[in-house]
Formats: sequence, C-alpha cells, structure tokens
Amino acid sequence: MSYCQQIEGVQLDMAVVDACAAAVQGKGNGRVSSEDAHQVFKYIKDDNKVTSNDELWALRYCLTEFNFTEAAGDWITSAVGAISKRDQVKAPQGGSSKSCYEQVDGVECDRELLEVCKAVAGTGDGRLSKDDAEKLPKDVGPKVMDTQKWSVRLCLSDFFWTETAHDFIVEELKASPRKRPAEATVGRGFGR
Repeated sequence: MSYCQQIEGVQLDMAVVDACAAAVQGKGNGRVSSEDAHQVFKYIKDDNKVTSNDELWALRYCLTEFNFTEAAGDWITSAVGAISKRDQVKAPQGGSSKSCYEQVDGVECDRELLEVCKAVAGTGDGRLSKDDAEKLPKDVGPKVMDTQKWSVRLCLSDFFWTETAHDFIVEELKASPRKRPAEATVGRGFGR
C-alpha cells in the first residue's frame, strides 16, 4: 500500500523508501544492489509510465539515505534520465537572464550546484569521484538548506558517481540537520 509523506519540503511516496529499506535489511553488505534497484524501480514506473513525481523524488531521497553499489547507481542514473522532466524557472527580475533555480519534476533545485556537477562530470571518464564530491561540502555540509539537499539528490540520479563518492555524499548529508519545517527552507539558495 502506497502512502505519501512530506520530507524536507517535498512530497514522497513512502512505498519506494520502504522498498529500499527492505532491500538492505539483513542482506549482503547493506547496499542496494542492481537487482534491488530494478525491484524498487517497479514502484516508480507502473505500466511503463511514471505515475507521480512523488515516486521519482522518493527514489532520489533513497540515494542519500542508503548506500548503493556502483552498478545500481549507474542503472538508476540511466533509468531516471529517460523519464525526468525539466522545466525552466522564470528568470529573476533585475537583469540576470538565468534563474538561480531550475524546476525539475516539480521541485525547485539550485542551478549553481547542478552546473558544478555537470562541469565536473564532463571531465575525465565522466564519473564523479570522491575528489570531485569533496569539492561540494561547503554547499552540502551541516548548514545546507533543503533546496541544496534536493539538488544533490538530483545530481546523484543524473550523473554517474563512483561508489566511494556516493558514500561520501551520503555521509555528508546524514551529518546535516533533518526535517526542518518546509516553509522555512524551500526556495532558498546558498546564504541567499
């Protein structure tokens, strides 16, 4: 049975979160495997269609709550890339042609953080390493706002990461405060 819960300002389908939790409970090395990821993805794509953004964002939330094997992360990045929708947010008034935010699957994300990941992903083998991930802590550390958390979650689903880099990001976000009131944090950027 599916139910939704708002976490850090975003509505999530908790059946997806529960499926990830069940996948790692008492099994193997505690990581979501590629096989597990395929099973979890069934909660997102019914009859070959995404039925709700709540499900897709729940999967992205899981990427920071659980450790995934590199193969599972790669598969999720490929699968999510085929179904994600990006809607440009109107440019801010006052001269700048680009908004500080980008609307992705109904959630406002920090454009600057997305562009940092995109730039790094375009170098070397295209996979973000732990060294690359370590460049982000000033933006995703203990005082990070919810918009940045969701932006990092988006980056975990949009770009290919090494397992070590993914683990590093998970630990950084776990060190940050949780479940602040959504109205106090949604739509705020780095110290903006």
